[in-house]
Amino acid sequence: MKRLMDESYFLYWEDTEWCARALEKGYKILFVPGSRIWHKVSATAEENPFSQYYYYIRNGLYFLSGYDRTSLPRFILFNLLYAVYSTIKGNIQVIQGTTQGFVDFMRKQKGQKRSASTEGAGGY
Repeated sequence: MKRLMDESYFLYWEDTEWCARALEKGYKILFVPGSRIWHKVSATAEENPFSQYYYYIRNGLYFLSGYDRTSLPRFILFNLLYAVYSTIKGNIQVIQGTTQGFVDFMRKQKGQKRSASTEGAGGY
């Protein structure tokens, strides 16, 4: 059975990628301002800033490299500046997640990250 969303994203950007594929196939994406969705936030994302930034960066790079290469430099610059700013403010998990997200994108790693290397950085 084929899944609608690409599970290799695991967290973040999977819904954006799904919409991009739908647009490519000629579907329209609609915004319904009065709609309400209840979403239980993942315990991983809620309690672990490292994983939030890791998946956001890694998967954003995957998405943009496949669908909007012109936005990649802006995405990279903004997120690197934010990581430096967060580090100055004392939140090192942002730069750790951002850095590991970049590294794993370059290594072509997808899906849920399970590695001892992230445990010291706020692990999963």
